[in-house]
Amino acid sequence: MKGKLFIISAPSNYELLSLKSIEALKVCDIVLYDDLIDKKILSFSKGKNIYVGKRAKAHHTDQSLINSLIEDSLRKGLTVGRLKGGDTAFFSRVIEEIETAERLNAEIEIIPGITTASLFSSILKTPLTARNISKGVIFITGHSADTDIENYYDFEAIVRLNMTIVIYMGVLNFEKIAEKLLECGMDKNTPVCAGESLGFENEKIICFELKNKECISLIKPPAIIVIGEILRREGVFDALCNRCRSRKARIFNT
Repeated sequence: MKGKLFIISAPSNYELLSLKSIEALKVCDIVLYDDLIDKKILSFSKGKNIYVGKRAKAHHTDQSLINSLIEDSLRKGLTVGRLKGGDTAFFSRVIEEIETAERLNAEIEIIPGITTASLFSSILKTPLTARNISKGVIFITGHSADTDIENYYDFEAIVRLNMTIVIYMGVLNFEKIAEKLLECGMDKNTPVCAGESLGFENEKIICFELKNKECISLIKPPAIIVIGEILRREGVFDALCNRCRSRKARIFNT
């Protein structure tokens, strides 16, 4: 029997879930869900829900176990829903799960969603690009399993492009990343905004300038970080800072 794998992008707020995602959840026999999703989303599931979340320095479901659960279910001819936080196209390790299904010649359907960068942009009430400020966005991960993060990217090229930088999973290595950006010529006064638990009740945002990189310690992973002059657009950064309670780092709960 040949099963089917749905790769479903799940937001932190169930109101942002797509209609297509809801319909897919209704036909799944088993749903493997991540940590950073609105648990109300699971109410649309008619099958068995299994938690397979990951958090830095906390609970961690090994990827090999997730792959095994997918494989075992597909071999039984079941329909599997892999509910992943954010959008599956960004740093989600989804390729390993897709390859598991491909080896079995199972049907695969990927349902896109809202990436955390877009969610953060909406919360900050500013775009990530603007014609005369930033002509593009660079998405990077702050976590590297096979080398030191300082050697993972061409930081000179990143600075030279002069675009908005979005860092996923970057809290633990942010100071190293910031130091490389500064070494490669980025302005020390470049604004930075970092968001923790976006869309949840404990949502927290901090704002600071790159020279005060140590302020990242005021938030915990998982979080997303935006760096760039786009944050100063029409006083966005100053407005955020005015709502905060610190000298070097501006921190507030939304």
